[in-house]
Amino acid sequence: MNRKTAKMCAIASLILAAVLALSGCGGQSGSSGDPSPSAAGNTAGTPTPVPQTPTPAPTPTPEPTPTALVISDPPEGYDAGDKVPEADILDLVFENGEAKDASTAANDITALNDPTVKKDSLIDKDAAEFEGGEAGEDVMYAMYGFGEKYADTLADGFTFEVYARVIDDETYGVMLGYMQAGGAGIDFDPTNSSNEWNTGANASIGFGVRDDADNSYVFLYREDAIDTDRYYHVVGTFDGKNVCLYYDGLLIKSAEIKGSLCKPNLSSPYLGIGGDMGEDTNGEDALGGRIAVARVYSVPLTASQVYNRYLQVVKG
Repeated sequence: MNRKTAKMCAIASLILAAVLALSGCGGQSGSSGDPSPSAAGNTAGTPTPVPQTPTPAPTPTPEPTPTALVISDPPEGYDAGDKVPEADILDLVFENGEAKDASTAANDITALNDPTVKKDSLIDKDAAEFEGGEAGEDVMYAMYGFGEKYADTLADGFTFEVYARVIDDETYGVMLGYMQAGGAGIDFDPTNSSNEWNTGANASIGFGVRDDADNSYVFLYREDAIDTDRYYHVVGTFDGKNVCLYYDGLLIKSAEIKGSLCKPNLSSPYLGIGGDMGEDTNGEDALGGRIAVARVYSVPLTASQVYNRYLQVVKG
């Protein structure tokens, strides 16, 4: 090998050695091709991320599909010209989610535990939703001072009216309640008692008053159980002696009391809307359902007036 060739070989050897040193593939560098124990441990101890499947939001219970409106046939002897009087004690309306009395009396209505007001697609009307609860937690409205103002008026005769829907058909609830060992009301009873007016256990809406002659209620109920996917127009009238129950414009039952209307045994009885008055101001027995219309009249409506009001409510 000549000197030039030898020199070039030496230079090439030096370049190769430098390249190998820089690449970490040789020499005494602390970096080797094998990972350090700590590095190997970290690699082995790092878990592989597992994609998290998001929990789906609960699906809200859909509202029942509205059924075709079937209008009751008018009662025998119906008079279309029998004008319905104004509800002069209570005419419940909703404004901006709040309940107000649109009658000429303009009574104050107090919300207990925040009833919800929203449009119900079944009837395309605003309705308040109520719910029973523990003592003091019933969701309803109260009209305080009702007894002091209207006890004597009711004794001579009156009308209670609701357009309401029962959602919880397993729990007792009151729609219009002026009852505490006296008074009157419209309620829903899933297991009402069998007596001379009812066969019992028919899960329906009823109306009644307390008779002071034998200190007991005379309550009338429809014999067929109600459906929870529709509203009912229910009217109860009392003329001082006769108790009448109307469903969807038609009289379905009547009874006569022996004495007179017994007043509630509270010092300050009030009217519950979507519930009953309780022994205190908190109310009780709230309805598991909704009410779109609640009215109280100082006179008993006639059969024709009840039917005319029914038409106004369901078609309006």
